[in-house]
Amino acid sequence: MKKIMSLLCVVVALLGLTACDKADGFFAAKKECPVSVTVGNELDRIASSAFNQPAYLHYVLAKSMVDEITINYIVVNRGNCEPLTKAEFPVKLKFGEQRGISISRQCSVSEVSVGTSNGNWKFEFNE
Repeated sequence: MKKIMSLLCVVVALLGLTACDKADGFFAAKKECPVSVTVGNELDRIASSAFNQPAYLHYVLAKSMVDEITINYIVVNRGNCEPLTKAEFPVKLKFGEQRGISISRQCSVSEVSVGTSNGNWKFEFNE
């Protein structure tokens, strides 16, 4: 049952993506995004064995939608949702490559900001 609920949460999160806004200054102009963002869950095998039941990590992935881009940072919920491990940024990605961060299970992702060599981008998710 927990697996079904987790899968449902992932589907709702993916369908809840509402916008990719260029987030420079106070203006947000809709443009084609050079990155896409995915929010999901992944089985944490170590925690699952320790607690003798399935345990999941949440993650946020930024995927390059252009030939080459540098991801400088990924910030979740305006910095209120800290990554579980130190992320290695900046990182150069080619088209189709992705990098991400793991976040606490207690975080409910509402906003993801991605700083890139092509500007800063904001993704908003409906709950």
